[in-house]
Amino acid sequence: MEKHRAESVQLEAIQDKGLWRLFLGMFRRVHIPWNWLFLTVIMSLVSARLSIVFPDYQRRFFDGDFAAKTVVVGILILIATAGFSIFYDLLDGYVRNLVAKLFRDSVLKKIFRLPASVFDRLNPKELISRTSVDTQDIGNFLVTAMATLSGDVYRLVLNIMLVYSYHPHLALMQLVIVPLFILEKLIQGRIDYRYNYRLQLRISRLTAFLSDLLVNIPIIKIFTQEKKETKRGEELIDELNDTKLKIGYIGLAFILLDQVLLVGNRVFAVLYGAYLVQAGQLDIGSWIAYFMLVVMLFYTMNSIVNQWSVLKGIQGAAARVAYIMDQEEESLEGEALEAIKEDIVFDQVRVSIEGKTILEDLSLVIKPGDKISLVGPSGAGKTTLLNSLEGFLLPCEGEIRLGDKPLGDYAIRDYRRRIAYVPQEVPIFAASLRDNLLYGADRELSDADLVQVLEKAALGNYYRGLKEGLDTAIQENGENLSGGERQRIAIARAMLKDSDLILLDEATASLDALSEQEVLAAIGELAEDKTLVMVTHNLSLAQKADTIFFLKEGRLLARGSYEELKQSSADFRELVLQGV
Repeated sequence: MEKHRAESVQLEAIQDKGLWRLFLGMFRRVHIPWNWLFLTVIMSLVSARLSIVFPDYQRRFFDGDFAAKTVVVGILILIATAGFSIFYDLLDGYVRNLVAKLFRDSVLKKIFRLPASVFDRLNPKELISRTSVDTQDIGNFLVTAMATLSGDVYRLVLNIMLVYSYHPHLALMQLVIVPLFILEKLIQGRIDYRYNYRLQLRISRLTAFLSDLLVNIPIIKIFTQEKKETKRGEELIDELNDTKLKIGYIGLAFILLDQVLLVGNRVFAVLYGAYLVQAGQLDIGSWIAYFMLVVMLFYTMNSIVNQWSVLKGIQGAAARVAYIMDQEEESLEGEALEAIKEDIVFDQVRVSIEGKTILEDLSLVIKPGDKISLVGPSGAGKTTLLNSLEGFLLPCEGEIRLGDKPLGDYAIRDYRRRIAYVPQEVPIFAASLRDNLLYGADRELSDADLVQVLEKAALGNYYRGLKEGLDTAIQENGENLSGGERQRIAIARAMLKDSDLILLDEATASLDALSEQEVLAAIGELAEDKTLVMVTHNLSLAQKADTIFFLKEGRLLARGSYEELKQSSADFRELVLQGV
């Protein structure tokens, strides 16, 4: 019940934001292939026209005209209709996939232009479903809304006009059924929207779960949590299955109602048509043609109103993609920056994430060439400070400046090009060792340069044991590497980047004592004329910095050398005693 209530709140939130405003706004950001769409519309109209020709033409057969010319023309009409139908189906499928591709491209580009803070609100793993499944639904939406619907409406008009030409009362009586169809499909559309939204949500959750599961199987096994994770997976699968079953039952109910209306329509066609024939107001050929047109009219009208159900059903997909496309992008404009050679100043900075303050009233200065350690208990805001240095998190209050200018005045990409970063959770890509090392390097480097850096990063023995050398394939998330190897590859990658500012977030946490010393020596050489800011829990490592910034609960409590802080800060002394 709680889950359904939460989903209802989500739906209402999307609707409150103006779904169609968001959706129409996407057209300004996506290159829609209007020429292909209009061609599909034209082909749909031609297909509709051809579909009406033969039912009317066969009246000649019912009237006893079996001349060779009549038969040949009838066969040619059938062949042309079938051939054109195949061509239209191919075009329809191509355009649907083309639109989906363009939306996928746009969503992917949009994701890379979003601020990193957005991903605190959006589950990155659910974006997999939004980028793949939802975009295909939008491709279907555009073709359905423009081509399929216009063709069906045109076919309906032609059908009614043709029936009217046989007898006005026949056409007028057929129109009585239209309000019933409209009412049925409006109801079905509202129901389909809610259940299809739930279906997509459950698919996203299952996708995210499987993504976590496959990456973390070793952890699951070592903690013997197979039963727990299996149960979680079964619950998600059951939720997905239950939703699909409900959608299926609802669909069957409306199919049954459709059949009731179809049978009623056919009975009317037989009885009233027979009455008109007996009264001499309708010839037998027109009556038989009318009966066939009634069936076609029903399916055409059913298709039209059914498109409304389809369009309502994909509103969830449209809402999710529109929401992403409506997010404010990270500004890439600003003054060009060749190097970070001025002071980085935090002036009474407050940083919040989802309403929770992480850094409060933070003021500090990082001078070019400084070697700084950020220390403090867990949750002190050290990693958040690094994220602010990278421009990922913007201050809610206060200002971050580079020299005498706000950081936002500079082109953020130029600024980040001058930063080398080794995070706590090391990113390793499913690519070759060479590709992982060169990721972000914007200068020409030889294989010899790479091998030299591997030696400096204490990876010499690892490299010499590789049969394929730099072309060795690294598995996704570095599954064929040890934790220390992943960390050292990330450090080697940072060493290869031509940077002015080096940020290390527990960069030596996975290294043994000997490797740590080797890597620190390499970092010391790398950072000799550069600015270094490192987060560490290792106080012996922190001592190597010129200055230690001690943070607690988001505030900068003290700064100075290791010995100075031991003398001046009771909180730091407590940290030393705890051995943190």
